[in-house]
Amino acid sequence: MNTPGLRASLPPVAIAAVLTLVVAWPVLVHPTERAFGTEIVGRHHDPYTVMAQFGGAGIAPLFLQPATDWTGRIFARVLPPVAAYNAVILMTFPLAALCAFLLAYDLTRSRLAAAVAALAFAFSPFHLAHAAYHPHVAQVQWLPLYFLALWRCVHGVTWARIAGLAAAAGLAVLANDYHGLLILVMTPAALVLCWLSPDPVAPSRRLRDLVLTGALLAGGAAAAFTAVRLWLPAAFADPLGFTPEDVALYSAHWWSYLVPPVDHPLLGVWARRQWASAGVGPGLLEQQVYVGWTLLVLAGVSVVAWLRREQVARPVPYVLALAAMAFLCSLPPDGAVPALSGWLAPLLPMFRSYARFGAVVQLLLALAAGIGAAALWNARGGRLAAGVVLALVAADYGFPHTPWRDVLPTSAHRWLAREGGRATVFDCTAAGLPEAQTSWLAGYPIGRFNAAVPDCGEPGLPGKLSALGYRYVVLRGNNADRQFLGERPRAGLQRVYQAADGDAYVITASPDDVLVLGMRGFYRREYGHGDTWRWIREAGALTVVNRSAAPREASLTLQLGAFGGPRHVTVTVDGLSRGQFIATDVPQWFTVGPVGLTPGPHTVGISSAEGAVTPASLGQSGDDRPLSLTLLDWSWRLR
Repeated sequence: MNTPGLRASLPPVAIAAVLTLVVAWPVLVHPTERAFGTEIVGRHHDPYTVMAQFGGAGIAPLFLQPATDWTGRIFARVLPPVAAYNAVILMTFPLAALCAFLLAYDLTRSRLAAAVAALAFAFSPFHLAHAAYHPHVAQVQWLPLYFLALWRCVHGVTWARIAGLAAAAGLAVLANDYHGLLILVMTPAALVLCWLSPDPVAPSRRLRDLVLTGALLAGGAAAAFTAVRLWLPAAFADPLGFTPEDVALYSAHWWSYLVPPVDHPLLGVWARRQWASAGVGPGLLEQQVYVGWTLLVLAGVSVVAWLRREQVARPVPYVLALAAMAFLCSLPPDGAVPALSGWLAPLLPMFRSYARFGAVVQLLLALAAGIGAAALWNARGGRLAAGVVLALVAADYGFPHTPWRDVLPTSAHRWLAREGGRATVFDCTAAGLPEAQTSWLAGYPIGRFNAAVPDCGEPGLPGKLSALGYRYVVLRGNNADRQFLGERPRAGLQRVYQAADGDAYVITASPDDVLVLGMRGFYRREYGHGDTWRWIREAGALTVVNRSAAPREASLTLQLGAFGGPRHVTVTVDGLSRGQFIATDVPQWFTVGPVGLTPGPHTVGISSAEGAVTPASLGQSGDDRPLSLTLLDWSWRLR
């Protein structure tokens, strides 16, 4: 390693470290409760799954990326897993600055050019966006290290430099498997362009260095390919089922490089509107490859400096040529600009996110911008202009408003973690991957919607949840049940925490002896005008359980309404008719029973003699669902 380069890197690396500490200070104050980064596309399971893996959860061989995963597990031996996760993310910023500085310094021997490149790359929008979701993708520091090792080999190959190149490539690929794609595709062009780029110290070059380095890299790539084929054949079987549509969705639009990040403190709202108008949804994270208009201006200055044959600008054409190739690789195969992803995707089916070539684009444009800044600084009377442009670069990039979030979904979950102990909580939301680790992160058991409790608007919910062993209920800010409960407070629930993102209720109801634990033939719950209901198709059935140890006499009261005119309704219990009524479009209460319920499950059927009709057939709306009855409420009276 070049000792003068290391010494020269200390100021920018120190600046990067200080900036990281300042921006991440809220995380450092609460390292076990908060994670770095802004969730620009909502809550996703990736970061929380990795936290659990750092804490000891298993990792499937197909997804193991040892340089990151093992580092996190080592950190987790002395830190809580969430804090270890934050450490793995935050260390990438000063490391990215260090490696980018060393690359730029070797190419230019300009401290200013290298410093600008280092800081612009370390805090690039691509890096900040993926730091919030993908700790492996955020390991961008190994890319400039690899290109540095490659550049040194082709300018004087030695066994030590070969070992360094192998180590850099290994670190990059083992830290993030997408680096394997970037290196595999970019290396042939980078090999030639690095060799053509003059060394500021020893401008002469030897063809032997190029040929030997290329041969060794080709042999290493073949060996790595064979090893993966033998030890992990599933990687080539397209196990994730990526489609051409996925490749297009997770590739970068050419104009993505010109739209500011959606978490930009000044331009973020405008940027999000642009993406919304373009119909970009699930792939929004991958589109955060903004390079900055001011950075492009400095890159343009570097071209002018090269045309003037300034010493610092000698690498510019080779740097920009490589950036252009990475840019083409990042584009979708069916875009307006010819892209390379169209023929790469069938050959490498395990990859879909070609927008990640944007990391290489940002590295190389940061390097060109650094050269432009140094050329401007060295020009007569250019220091003021350079200072103004660099200040504009800082404003252009900007830091997110709040570059952190709680690892729990809402402040209500956090309140329960602090105040509720280990009581069992029912979270009124659907189960899924984004919530898979929430219970582990919170430290208390959490239930979610299931066949027994499909929503939080059904009648008798407090007594039912109490019988199922729950102590608290969480209603999130975007939950329709929350508004319903706000309009019609329910007996058996007492609100103990309220915030914009969610409320927490303690269950005060006694456990019910008769529970409805399943519903068939019903559509999803609907809300409106301060009420809630579920439509029945042709016929509906309730699975009712008597959880007591003895038979019970019970009466069931139902609030039913008819659709499409009066209907003859029959209610059965375990197949036997227990009541017949005429329901109208004005909901009415009907009582069934009393009937004897032995311990265990029973089936209550609700059917209409008239066939179901669709609102569309009656000209009421475009709804084409067959409807017969609506069930608004029910209650049990036990003897």
